[in-house]
Amino acid sequence: MAPALGYLLFQIGAPLGLVNFVTGVGLSTFAAAALRAGLSLGLSYAVNRLTAPQQPRPSDGQLELKQPIPPRSSHYGRVKVAGALAFYESRSGKLTKDILLSARQIDAVEAYYINDNEVTIDETGAVLTKPFVKDGNHYARLQAQLGTDDQVANPLIADGYTEWTSDHRLRGIANIAARFGTPSADQFGSVFPNGEPAVAVLIRGSLLYDPRLDGSVSGGIGSHRHDDKSTWAWSENLGLAILDHLTHPDAYNRSITKIDLPSFMAYADLCDEDVPLAAGGTEKRYRIATTVTLTEARKDVLSRLLAAGDAELYSTRDGKIAIRGGKWVDPVVTLDHDLGHILQAKFSSPDALSRYTELVIQYLSGPLGYVEDEAEPWQDVDAIAATGILESEPLDLSQVPSAPQARRLAKIKMARDSAPWIVELTTNLYGLNCIGERVIRLKYPELGIDGPFFIDRPPALSDDLTGLTLTLRSARSAAYSWTTDEEGVSSSIPPDTAPDLDLPPPSFVLSEGAGPTIVANWTPDPAANRSYEARYRPDPGSTYTAMTVAGARDSATSGTVVAGDYKVSIRTLVVGEAVGDWSAEQGITIT
Repeated sequence: MAPALGYLLFQIGAPLGLVNFVTGVGLSTFAAAALRAGLSLGLSYAVNRLTAPQQPRPSDGQLELKQPIPPRSSHYGRVKVAGALAFYESRSGKLTKDILLSARQIDAVEAYYINDNEVTIDETGAVLTKPFVKDGNHYARLQAQLGTDDQVANPLIADGYTEWTSDHRLRGIANIAARFGTPSADQFGSVFPNGEPAVAVLIRGSLLYDPRLDGSVSGGIGSHRHDDKSTWAWSENLGLAILDHLTHPDAYNRSITKIDLPSFMAYADLCDEDVPLAAGGTEKRYRIATTVTLTEARKDVLSRLLAAGDAELYSTRDGKIAIRGGKWVDPVVTLDHDLGHILQAKFSSPDALSRYTELVIQYLSGPLGYVEDEAEPWQDVDAIAATGILESEPLDLSQVPSAPQARRLAKIKMARDSAPWIVELTTNLYGLNCIGERVIRLKYPELGIDGPFFIDRPPALSDDLTGLTLTLRSARSAAYSWTTDEEGVSSSIPPDTAPDLDLPPPSFVLSEGAGPTIVANWTPDPAANRSYEARYRPDPGSTYTAMTVAGARDSATSGTVVAGDYKVSIRTLVVGEAVGDWSAEQGITIT
């Protein structure tokens, strides 16, 4: 057979006329090897995603790392992260450190966290949130950089440390510098109750190329260009993240010319479809939020990306990598036993040991702090009612930033895993028509079967070259339908991780006592660990004198004073742990 014909056999969905021609002349070694190999690298990706290893925990990515050679990482979507320390120095009463956030440019920092509590900063980087500001003094400063190609050395470090020079630009690396000052001894426990502060940020991750926004691509409109990353934009779109992972130099590094862009554009459109939410409003159908480290196998990352949107890759007729999935598509190819397409068939049900009736779902929860959380489990209610058995199976979708999206995927997975039929078929060469299909129709009247089946294992040429073998699994179009009633609820409540540092001063009343003295009275906090400090000064005057607080914690008395005007203020404290702010001053005239 001529090589050109062998190449044609490798194409997806070879027409019946070609199959009949091949039957008459035999198959070339090239064609047989291609079919035995599974037809394409892309098809193997669909199998890999079914056996994906456990993925990294989102909560682990929020920890600072002190490693001499840390792994590089980047991020898709919106994630909360910390990273490896690139600089760490304590000098002149200040602790300064720099944290590497991403090995790729990010789009923005949306929120800042110290000790897992969100803080706000001003334009200079000074933290404005208690307890890191006391009596007008700022004890924490943060300065983030996005990793642009033209960024300068982080000024929060370069301005104070000669060893961090103007050449330390970290171009292409997003980072955040943090500097912490030293408060007075009585304030230290209040400002830094947990010791050294840990820093994390909520970011919009890597910029992505969108062929739909590329006017040089058929069907695209806009300024995006794959060879010019300055034209890219941030997106949570799962399809664009998969395309990036296939083409980025740190991942599969496939040439964009080897990608079937129309299929990725169509899948990206599917990901951007609005899905109604039970609480009102909508969310995009398939979003992604995950961290990728270069120490992970590329196929493992690809597996969890595909799993976030019921996607699979396949090879087109011209050998390009294409994407599909995420929605129901009616089959166009039929294998009919009565027409002689099926030479041999072995029908079975899923292995009883692998059956389950409940999927325990983990997803990425924004309200909980962008860490893994459990959605309401997805259950096969009918099976549980019929058998009385609740058999649970974990489903890790912590790369999915939505409980409704995770439950939609759980519904699809359970329908596929609980298929009533699994079929191992041997077909005649008509089975070539199944190549490249995701779902086919199977007609086997003897068992009353006439319906859609997923292709679990791609067609492979039989040893005698007279037919093909493939494995099918019952498919259900209803698995892709969805109503807001199926959304479920998440019962998790974000924990209050903030230490009790908000110690408001009491409201107090001043009076003149014997001596004369100044007396302040107030109602103490019922918490037994609360104590108080009171002080006074002449008005005018700037020197304060401490007052004596009563053992009942409800009053304070000054020493003997002379007639005149005075100012008094009081503060609340937890001895050895935290100190509140001084109250506004109140005035009194001693006669």
